[in-house]
Amino acid sequence: MVRLKQSKRDKKIVGGPYRTHPLEANKTLDARENLVFPIVAPDGTEVWPKRQWLWSKERVREALDNNEIEFAKSNDGGWSVQTKQYLKLEDGSIRRGKLQSIIDDVYTQHGTNEILDIFGDAKIFSYPKPTQFLIKLFDMIPDTSALFLDFFSGSASSMDALMKMNLHDGGTRKAICIQLPECSFGNKKAEELGLSNLCEIAEERLRRVGKQIEAEVHASNAQLTLSGESTRMPDIGFRILKLDSSNFDQVEGGALVDNLIKPGRTYDDIIFEMMLKWGLELSLPMEKTEVAGYPITSIAADELICCMDEGLTVEVLEAIAALEPKRVFFLDSVLSDTIKLNAAR
Repeated sequence: MVRLKQSKRDKKIVGGPYRTHPLEANKTLDARENLVFPIVAPDGTEVWPKRQWLWSKERVREALDNNEIEFAKSNDGGWSVQTKQYLKLEDGSIRRGKLQSIIDDVYTQHGTNEILDIFGDAKIFSYPKPTQFLIKLFDMIPDTSALFLDFFSGSASSMDALMKMNLHDGGTRKAICIQLPECSFGNKKAEELGLSNLCEIAEERLRRVGKQIEAEVHASNAQLTLSGESTRMPDIGFRILKLDSSNFDQVEGGALVDNLIKPGRTYDDIIFEMMLKWGLELSLPMEKTEVAGYPITSIAADELICCMDEGLTVEVLEAIAALEPKRVFFLDSVLSDTIKLNAAR
């Protein structure tokens, strides 16, 4: 137990402006038994770390003697222990060293706690960016429909932050998150969840955050039922795309020759590639529906209609033409000679 008492050596009292940092150790640090001990608060109660302290018992005792520890009441009525970093040193000179952040109410530990809340284990991704820090940055952009690019997305903290912003202000912000699929082997929690790389960790994070947002909206609307008001559900959907080689070697005329499609490629793979070739955004809405009983994929309200299944008839072609799409894409196998003649007309 560590109490506030006079040190054996001369006591140094440092005063003046200071900033505080949590004495509680980051959850990504390895466990050390010697960093687990109680500290006596001003009211005589013992404060234990949830996991462990950053400092040893001897270092904490010295800090208490030197007025480098601050106790603050936490939300649950208990005590939190903070370390003080004074602006001035003992000789009165201004502390020099690393630059101080202009944001002093968000810490890396907050990002770690978010991973802990989402996955139940902080070690699934180390040192993630706190969403509250990102929200402060993104909020500098007044356009609530802006598109953000994150080329080192990690666990997708940026997308998480934007989804939360859209929830609270009704915005329609979007993001493109890019991340190399670095392996997460050796990460036991990730392996338990079947997540083999950073991209899969980010995908799972967004799924879980989306469910949390959905539950929050439903709970809010349940309370607002009597007033006739409601909270709008933000867009919590996302698409997962990966860079790969072309699905086929060449296109002949307006149709894709089936025997040129590479093995293992799906209809969606082909559709997304054609969207890229025609300059269509990959975020455009995609709907699988039917026309005259024939299954089609419609992109952006018939900006592009894709016919990939057998069973195409003249009647279906006429029904598709009535929709006045800008483009229609066919697999060669669905086009009989009769259909080709009618399509040409």
